[in-house]
Amino acid sequence: MKADLRLAQVSLVAEVSRRWIELRSAQQMESFLGDIQEAQHEKLRLLLVRERLKLAAPSEIAGAQAELAQAQMALTEPRQAINSNAQQLAVLLGQNAPDPRWLRPRPQLKLGQWQLNSVPADLLRTRPEIAGAEAEVIRAAGDLGMSRADIYPHISLGSSLQWSLNIASNRKHARSGDSIFSYGPGISIPLFDWGQRLANAEAKNHQLQAAVLAYRQAVLQGVAEAETALGDLEQLRLREQSSLEACAAAQTRLDALQQRARLGLLSQLELENVQIEKHRALLQVARASADRNIAYVALYKALGGAPLPTETMKETH
Repeated sequence: MKADLRLAQVSLVAEVSRRWIELRSAQQMESFLGDIQEAQHEKLRLLLVRERLKLAAPSEIAGAQAELAQAQMALTEPRQAINSNAQQLAVLLGQNAPDPRWLRPRPQLKLGQWQLNSVPADLLRTRPEIAGAEAEVIRAAGDLGMSRADIYPHISLGSSLQWSLNIASNRKHARSGDSIFSYGPGISIPLFDWGQRLANAEAKNHQLQAAVLAYRQAVLQGVAEAETALGDLEQLRLREQSSLEACAAAQTRLDALQQRARLGLLSQLELENVQIEKHRALLQVARASADRNIAYVALYKALGGAPLPTETMKETH
């Protein structure tokens, strides 16, 4: 069925896109977590120097060691995600092993400020589940019409040609024959199987009603999934925007404190703490961007992979 093929194609594209987004996101998170680990290592080194100078308590050293261990432990999560997503991409693309180029870190995909405030009805109609249900309603309606027509007498116009031969004639002579041609109307009246035809029409009527209900359910399900995906996409856009603002504020604070450190008004240890906060802010931006990109893929799947209408595409350009 064409709708089933379309559903498989949309699911494949959505899954490949999601795995690719998660792969690039994991690579970027690994980079930020690596920066946090280096900053935690430098913080521990500075505290050890202060401990030798009797300026730091053992509890501060233990706390820094715990933070360093946590930073090292956090690196295992994106590395596992990189390996898992690369393997899944290879399976989806029919390859024996991941392409080595996939494992080279690349910038995370950027969705930008794209928005879709409402879903046009034409987009939902191309959803494979709705298209398949709509085709089933049309087929059931046609079957019902044919079964109802079989209940009533049929009038037809036909013709016939009959040819007769005299096989008892002498074989030495050519056989003689006569032809009879006739034409005229005919009528077919269901008598003995009329009840069976009536029951068949009733069954086809129930099948049509079931197809209509299935179509309605497919439409409601499609609208619900599309509206949910739209809402998630908008909320994640706001979350990404907030994380960008927080990251910009962290960078402004870091710049100011670096200026104070250059003037000798701030220790390097205090500056490392601010560096760690800035890297964590970048990590939140990366996670928010990845979640928004995945939500966009979910919207694409909810709409059945439908392209935007021509008018909408022209307005965006």
